[in-house]
Amino acid sequence: MDGRILGEVLQGTGRLVDDPSEVGGWPTYESGPACPDADGDGMPDAFEKRMGLDANSNDANGDPDGDGYTNLEEYLNGELATSLAGSCPGASTDADGDGICRDADNCPWLANPGQSETDGDGSGDECDVDDDGDAVQDGADNCPLAVNSDQSDEDGDGAGDACDCAPADAGAFAPPHEVRNVRLLADRRTIAWDPLAPDAGSRTVHDVVRGDLAEVASVGSGSSETCLESGTADATTEDLQDPAPGAGAYYLVRGRNACGVGTYGFTSGGRERDPSACP
Repeated sequence: MDGRILGEVLQGTGRLVDDPSEVGGWPTYESGPACPDADGDGMPDAFEKRMGLDANSNDANGDPDGDGYTNLEEYLNGELATSLAGSCPGASTDADGDGICRDADNCPWLANPGQSETDGDGSGDECDVDDDGDAVQDGADNCPLAVNSDQSDEDGDGAGDACDCAPADAGAFAPPHEVRNVRLLADRRTIAWDPLAPDAGSRTVHDVVRGDLAEVASVGSGSSETCLESGTADATTEDLQDPAPGAGAYYLVRGRNACGVGTYGFTSGGRERDPSACP
């Protein structure tokens, strides 16, 4: 509409109209869903959480940085409140509270303390919508940190070929990391852990080693070590053997898939545990 009006002014062809339909009618503007705003103060919840504001309380008129502009005004004008967690020299501020002053921060408005910046475009990964610079935004990119412009995914596992360690195996896309949250459930027979499949691939399996607690300092050489479970895709197993009175048991879990074999973890001194009970 603006382009039509400018053209008519420049060409001297403008005229008064009685109805918008005479010049094509009003344009149709597409709208999308509104951003979540739990407290109805006009600022999206995500913005308030980033800024340390209360997403459940109307604080539109607050001014935590004392610059004379309300929180709502700063949001509407694209400005972010100055962090209250410290100060920077001169006119520089640390709006995201990551300890890096705005003038030197590659993500001034989102905390990026490590200043990670994969694609070298000057915008830190935390605020870069395309971390790898392949013209595919991270939310739709099957390899957000590796250039994969054509989004090729030979095995169809959701991880693009450029970042898939087994691009022809739909059951693996990353080497298994250390198993987390190994625990004994309330029945005192079931050992559970966080599954690795979501982070490594659907065919990632687990090995579980059991040993006497008295030998935990000598993992890898203790005579009591046994392979309680090998190659299970589940995230639980059972130990039906009761320890002797006054004794206990320890459990170690690792993952493995086509990309590699994970670790049983490390001692407090940093040495990797290396039991050989499971194949």
